[in-house]
Amino acid sequence: MTRSKTPLDRLHFDLNGPHIPAVGNEKYALVVIDDYSRFTWIFFLKAKSKSTAKLIEFINFIENQTNERKGILHELPAADSPQSNSVAEWFNLTLFYTIRSLEHSYGIPKQLWTELAATSVYLRNCLPHKSNDNISPYEWLDGKEPSLTHLRVVWAGAFVHLVKRKQVSKLAPSATRPKLIGYEFDGAYRCWDDNHQEIVISRDVTFDVTSTLDLAKHYIPPEELYEVEEILDSRDGPEGPEFLCKWLGFEDKDNTWEPIENVNHLTVFANYINEKTAIALLAASIEESQTYKQALSSDDAPKWTKAINAELRSLHTHDTWCVINPKSLPHNQRPIRTKWIFKIKRDLDGQPQGYKARLVVKGFKQCYGIDYNKTYILFAKIATQCILLTLAASLDLKCHQMDVVMAFLKVSVTKTILIYTLEGSGFPPRTILRLQKALYDMKQAPRKRYSLLHRELTSLGFKRLTNDNALYIRTLPESDSLQYTSVYVDDLLIFAKNKSEISLIKASLHNEFNLTNLGKVNHYLGMRVRCDYARRVIYLDQESYVNDILERFGMQDCKPVNTHMDQAKLEPYEVENTKTSPNQNIVQFSCI
Repeated sequence: MTRSKTPLDRLHFDLNGPHIPAVGNEKYALVVIDDYSRFTWIFFLKAKSKSTAKLIEFINFIENQTNERKGILHELPAADSPQSNSVAEWFNLTLFYTIRSLEHSYGIPKQLWTELAATSVYLRNCLPHKSNDNISPYEWLDGKEPSLTHLRVVWAGAFVHLVKRKQVSKLAPSATRPKLIGYEFDGAYRCWDDNHQEIVISRDVTFDVTSTLDLAKHYIPPEELYEVEEILDSRDGPEGPEFLCKWLGFEDKDNTWEPIENVNHLTVFANYINEKTAIALLAASIEESQTYKQALSSDDAPKWTKAINAELRSLHTHDTWCVINPKSLPHNQRPIRTKWIFKIKRDLDGQPQGYKARLVVKGFKQCYGIDYNKTYILFAKIATQCILLTLAASLDLKCHQMDVVMAFLKVSVTKTILIYTLEGSGFPPRTILRLQKALYDMKQAPRKRYSLLHRELTSLGFKRLTNDNALYIRTLPESDSLQYTSVYVDDLLIFAKNKSEISLIKASLHNEFNLTNLGKVNHYLGMRVRCDYARRVIYLDQESYVNDILERFGMQDCKPVNTHMDQAKLEPYEVENTKTSPNQNIVQFSCI
C-alpha cells in the first residue's frame, strides 16, 4: 500500500480489548493512526458499542480542524488477515510491550494501563520516527518541533502543591506525594495518588527522580517474590501432573504441590527431570549378560554366580532330571540344547533389585508329534488387567501380587525329553540328561502347569471366566463379596475386599505351589502401579521403559512435552515391512 502524501488522507483504526477494567472502568482502546505522519490518537471506551459514536466524534473533530468535508471511503481488511492493517496492528504490539515493561519495572498497578497507554502514545508522537526521516509525528503533522523539556521519568515521586482551599489547616501538609503517570497537552502533569485512588492533574509539581531509579533497580514483580528452590517429588493430580515445590526461605511445612504449568518454565524443573532421567539411565547402563561367559566376566560376576547356584539347587531339589547312558539313547531321539538366561529385576525407579539366572531349553528344537503334542500358555489379556484395576479402584479392592517360583518344576514330563548339560551345571561336558520335570521354554510345559493351577483354583471355589481363561472369580456366600485371581504365566494378581481374604487365598495356594509373596502390587509386567485408595485411583506408567528407549536412540536430552491421548477409537496398526530394524522401532515407538 502506497503511503499517503497529505495529512489525514488515510487513517488506520483498530479497536482492541477487552482488558482489565481501568480506574474509570474502561476496557477497550481505540487507536487511530494518520498514515501520512504516523501521528496517533488513542481513546478509551467502557464498552465496545461506544466505538461508533467515538469514531463519528473524531471525524467531526478532524473536519472542523481542516474545514474540509470530502467524504469517507471505508477500506475493509480481508477476514482473518491482521497483516492487512499492519500499521495499527504493529503499533498495538509495541504499545502493549511498553505498558508491560513499565508495569513490571516499577510495579505500577494494572488498572492504570489506560494512563500508561496514553503516556506511551504521547511520547511516541513527540519522539523521532524512522519512517519520517527521524522527525517526530507531531512535527511532521503540525510543522512545529515539540518541546521535550517537561518530560520526566514515569512513576517518579512527585510533590504536588495544594492550593489553599484544599489545605485542611495552616499546619497541614501543603503538598501531596503522588507518582507521575502521564502528561496533558497543555503542559500539565497527570499523577496517581495511591492514598485517594485518583488521578491528580497539576502544573505545580516538583519531582524526585532518584527514588524512581532506585525502585526500578530493586523492584521484584509480585509473581517473582516466591522462588522455587527445589522440586522434591512428583505425582499424578486430579487435573494432571503435580510437583512438590520447596520455596526459597520457607520451611518444609510450607512445601506445596503445584501443577506442571506453574513450574515447567523453571530451571529447577529441568534439573528435576534431568535427575530422574539420569537415575533411569544409570539403571539401564547395568546391562544383563547374554551368555554364561559374559556373566562370569562382568563386574557383577559374584551376583550372577549366586543366582546360578540358586537355580541349580532348586533343579536338584525337584529331581528335574536323571543322567542316562549315551549308548542307550532311544531311536531317532536327539538331545535338545539348553542355555542360560540372565535377568535383572528392578524396582520402581529402575534400580537393580535382584539377579536371576534360569536354565531353559531351546524349545524351538522340539519336534511336533515326537517331543510334544499340545501347547498352551496362559496369560490374562491386557484389557482384562485394566478392567480389574479399574474395579479395584472403584470398589476399593486390595490388590496383591504373587510369583510362582520354579513354576514348571511342578509339571511332570510324560514323553522322553533329552537335553545336553550346560557349562556351570556341575556335569562333565556332553553329559546327556533325561528330563523328569519341565523346564522353561519347553513347548508342552505351560499347558501342563496351567492344568495344575486350574485344578487348584477350582478346588478353592474359583470359576474360570469364559471370555478370558486366565481370570478366576469366586463369590463368598457369607459376605456376598467377589474375589478375583488373574494369571499371567507365573505371575498372579489377587483382588479381594481386605487383607485377611487375600491371606487365606495365599495360604491355600502355598499348599500346592512354592510362591513368593510380593505384597501390594507396585510393579507388574514392566509397568509401575501406584494405588491411591483415598481418591479411588490407580495409575499405570512405563517410565523406566521409556527412559531405556530414549537412551537407545540418543534422545535422553529431549525436552518433555505433555501429550494428551486421543479419545477416538484406536485403529489397528499394520506394519508393511515385517523385518525388524531400529528405524521401525522408532516408528512404532512414535505411534505408541
